[in-house]
Formats: sequence, C-alpha cells, structure tokens
Amino acid sequence: SGERAADRIGRDLRELINQDPGDQSGTPLQIVREAYREPTAVLRELGIAEIVRDPFEERAFPHDGYGLAPKALNDLGDPDAGPLMLAWGLAKARVLRIRADSARER
Repeated sequence: SGERAADRIGRDLRELINQDPGDQSGTPLQIVREAYREPTAVLRELGIAEIVRDPFEERAFPHDGYGLAPKALNDLGDPDAGPLMLAWGLAKARVLRIRADSARER
C-alpha cells in the first residue's frame, strides 16, 4: 500500500506542478495529505479499529480514521519540505499577481 500511495502521490504532484498556476485548484500539501488512503484500506481490511481522534481532526480529516494524514510537509521527515511549500505558495501568488497587474494595465 505504501508503494501504491507513493506512486499515486508522485503522479498527482507532477500533474499539479505541470499545470498553469492559474489552473491549480489545490496545493502540494492537500495531495500529500491523501497518502492515508491506501494504508487505511489495508487496516480496515484487517479489521483494525480506528483510533480516537480529537474533534478538529475528525472534522478536518473525516476519512482518516487512523490519524495517518500528515498535518504539514515537515511530517514527512524532511525539514526542507515545509519551506518548499511556502516557496511554492509565494511563487504561485507572484505569478498570479503579475498576471492580474498586467491585465489591469491593458
């Protein structure tokens, strides 16, 4: 399940990054947070009971009954991942701002 999740997440991240910034409807973190799906299916198949989660996590991640979804990119074990998410967001905002300013000037 880990390999299937990694393949799917990698494919979805490449698709997002290859889209025009104006067409990107999600973020890398949203995609990575979906990594819980495959291992959750395995745990459910094995009949393992879901964990007790706090009310916020239940609302934010309703299908993640085992608390597997990373809350931040740093949770992946790479301290550089969090700053990369910030850089991605700033770069996307800059591109969209330049486009908006250019459109107003026309």
